[in-house]
Amino acid sequence: MSILRYRELPHNLLSIGLPPAELNISKTIIADLNNQAELYGVLQEADAVVHMAAIPDENTYPHQVIFQNNVMAIYNVLQAASMLGIKKAVIASSETSYGITLAVHPATPQYVPIDESHPQLFTSNFEYCKDLRTHLFG
Repeated sequence: MSILRYRELPHNLLSIGLPPAELNISKTIIADLNNQAELYGVLQEADAVVHMAAIPDENTYPHQVIFQNNVMAIYNVLQAASMLGIKKAVIASSETSYGITLAVHPATPQYVPIDESHPQLFTSNFEYCKDLRTHLFG
């Protein structure tokens, strides 16, 4: 489901992150998802969380920054949701977790349509983080 579809649901939508989202679709609070104190503060009144904050661009940040953000931010979001009693948490993923769409060298799927049994062929830090998050957090 696209984030734009959440506007159509009967909920108050709040965007939290750094930097603010390019799409002006909701109220935005600037907070670092790697800072648990900030995260707990902004999620105090939430009844659900949809985590879509990842750094996909290998050329914008060093690899360790991408890893820190893309793995630890999801841990912090799930930990805060658990500790605050938020019973619904959605973690976004994408086709990049299979390693084909961001491949440095052309990659071809072993079969189509691709399903969850298809082997990961990732070549980027972003894709590796997607795979690691799946193994760590389900």
